[in-house]
Amino acid sequence: MTVVASAAGMLMLLRGAAAGLPTPSDYAFFSRAVVASHAEGHANRWPRVVALPDGRALLVWVRGRPGEDDAIVAACSFDSGCAWGPPQLVLADAGRVVSAPGVEASGSDVLVTCTTARAGDRDATTWRVRSTDSGASWSAPAEGPANPAAAHDDGPAASAGFEVDGRRGILALWDKGAERLPLCAAASFDDARTWTAAKDVAPAGSARRPSCPSCTQALDGALLTVWQEDGPDGSDIGMARFSLAWLLHEEPAGVDKAEPATPTAPATATASCTLVLFGSSTTAPRGPLRIFGQLLEEELPGLGVQARVVNAGVGGNTTAMARERFERDVLTQNPDVVTVYLGINDSAVDVWRGEMEPRVTIEQYEANLRYFVTTLRERGAKAILLTPNPLAWAVHTKQAYGKPPYDAADPDGFNLWLKEYAPVVRRIAADEGVPLVDVYSLFRQYGETRPMTDLLLDGMHPNDLGHRLIADALLAIIPGLVLNDSM
Repeated sequence: MTVVASAAGMLMLLRGAAAGLPTPSDYAFFSRAVVASHAEGHANRWPRVVALPDGRALLVWVRGRPGEDDAIVAACSFDSGCAWGPPQLVLADAGRVVSAPGVEASGSDVLVTCTTARAGDRDATTWRVRSTDSGASWSAPAEGPANPAAAHDDGPAASAGFEVDGRRGILALWDKGAERLPLCAAASFDDARTWTAAKDVAPAGSARRPSCPSCTQALDGALLTVWQEDGPDGSDIGMARFSLAWLLHEEPAGVDKAEPATPTAPATATASCTLVLFGSSTTAPRGPLRIFGQLLEEELPGLGVQARVVNAGVGGNTTAMARERFERDVLTQNPDVVTVYLGINDSAVDVWRGEMEPRVTIEQYEANLRYFVTTLRERGAKAILLTPNPLAWAVHTKQAYGKPPYDAADPDGFNLWLKEYAPVVRRIAADEGVPLVDVYSLFRQYGETRPMTDLLLDGMHPNDLGHRLIADALLAIIPGLVLNDSM
């Protein structure tokens, strides 16, 4: 499944008197996306989302198309709701309408319940389907007890517990008004006795009508909400990812709370450039995630640089794979500045294949990076090197990589080879006299006082806060490179 639309909302850093690296409590972000679209030929209804103990998010919803039976399908996200796997059939009841699904998870056991009935028939049947392997496979449907979700008819509200920086609360999501617009969220920190001011998750000006909300907290700490979104052309499953800081921040009067602000160029003259972001999945677009490339595109104009930003990140790429597409994806863009952010895949060991050594040797890794830098210089472009970000164990990464040569018992065991590859980038930057963003050290510095997992979606990829740190470091470098050339 792919995210087919994404809209970013307000982005801000809420600072106190003490300056320093941002934390989950003071970094506000909001983004929206469509997870399942009517454009794929299905009507999508009744979403329910739950966090699984292994860190994945499980999304269950009713899917159907004209002339075919309804079905309940499920999809998982390993990266805190940014990307979703293909939907898997959970239940179908021939000739009957499926409604009111519910989902509960405890350990590796997942229970999905729903109600089915023939169109126009009040005689409904409640079913249950069970998975004992966290949604990897499902039992045959069995008739079950009455489904409590069915009593709510069209599910106008949802709630879920959360914890951010030790602060526990309840997230509530509901339709505000007879026309279900807007869809609002608020938090309570006193067992639902009082609530914060409501924030619009789906705005009142939308042409599509949200309903049937559900919510949970993602592995990276973001608050994750999903809903059914009906329009004249069909039904989608919409979603939003946002931080507690965004939810608690009050915008000035007259500001649409869930619409992105359009960046404007400064009044002074700007320098223009083509900026190519060359890398792997830590660079590539990732659904609603606020990646550093998006932040650069929005914020460079305010620093005097009007940049054409080209994202040349491809998931899974090593430097060897990236070298094969370097001419096509980078050089043909006639870039002025190129960021090079590679290394995690080079240093990875494919233990499931019985391998014991990294995919790309450290010598070849160095040779490939030097090739990128020297070729860009020959073409008149400036390179900025980024060290790969450090990794952290998560349940699913231990399942995939937690065997020799990796040491799953060592908290830093996932960085077995990566910590040897990062110094190579530093050495090349010093030798070649090119700017360096030492992401590895930046994340490690953060981890000295806080959990480094604050910065990661899934133990591997930077989350919104991680991308904010990377963007800030690049924003301190790029204007100087471009503006000096324009003088």
